[in-house]
Amino acid sequence: MNTLILSTDGMGGTILQRLITILYHLEQVKIINIWDMLNGGLQVNSKKKLIKVWPEGGTLDYSQSLAEIETILKNADNNVKIVSRLSKWHLDDRKDEASEKINFYNFCKKFYDKHIICIRKNLFEHAMSLSIRNKSTVSNIIYRNDRNKVLAVEEVDEDYFIEMCQKYINYHNWVDKHFPNAIKIYYEDLITNADQVLKSLTGYTDTFKNYFGTELSVLLQKEYDFSNSLITGIPMQLSKQEQLALIKYKTTTKDMAERKMVGVYVPVKNTTLTDKKKQIKNFDQCLNKFHLFAKNHNWIDQSNATYDFWNKKELTN
Repeated sequence: MNTLILSTDGMGGTILQRLITILYHLEQVKIINIWDMLNGGLQVNSKKKLIKVWPEGGTLDYSQSLAEIETILKNADNNVKIVSRLSKWHLDDRKDEASEKINFYNFCKKFYDKHIICIRKNLFEHAMSLSIRNKSTVSNIIYRNDRNKVLAVEEVDEDYFIEMCQKYINYHNWVDKHFPNAIKIYYEDLITNADQVLKSLTGYTDTFKNYFGTELSVLLQKEYDFSNSLITGIPMQLSKQEQLALIKYKTTTKDMAERKMVGVYVPVKNTTLTDKKKQIKNFDQCLNKFHLFAKNHNWIDQSNATYDFWNKKELTN
């Protein structure tokens, strides 16, 4: 089953795409993750194997037309399932003609059996995360130094923050217009109830628990705690079962990354809303600006703005 993930910056599309790929791999399904279709060159070799070719220096490569990408995907081995992403921000940067984009959307709807939309319950935290990213230049937490850079940010650009709120509105409208029937997956549900979310999308039950000995939601939580402990120096408590499960999980994902099955490593949770509250000096100013912004869009749930989904609690002053 080919799977298409519709996303944009900060939606959780990266982690969802890679977790789906890992799950299918563990279930012995032939799978390839081509990351985003629109960035970097796609090729099909003589054995019809689909290959993602990155330009030197990791720069964006928009040289392939949408029609060329479509042809390449059609010519790939259909016995290998494809997990790929269609990001609005790449579409915005590519400047394709409107008619070309419509044709590509129609192709995607037919070629991919399942269409998934990544969205947010807490728009405030989403915009705050992107604002911190803008200052830190770190997109995903992979290495210890990534977290150090994120934690070094003390203040965000409030104009940029509002710009990110508006970008989410534009993304939401794009999804509603072109992929109204896609499955909606909230980032907050994915990071706190990953096993159930993946079961609903793939039909497989307890894949991570059966393979690693611990549920994926626990692995993600412990991985985040361990990443933080490396910075704080405060040791975390892990049972022997959790230690073995986490080591096996990290080894498996590293192996898949090196074999170019998931692009790069699965990112670790960046910062929680509680972390952001403690870290960012103009947090409250941004919160006030968010509420003013949200008044112009009555479908935005403002009540979630101060709810920390990761820690399952309201913020306290």
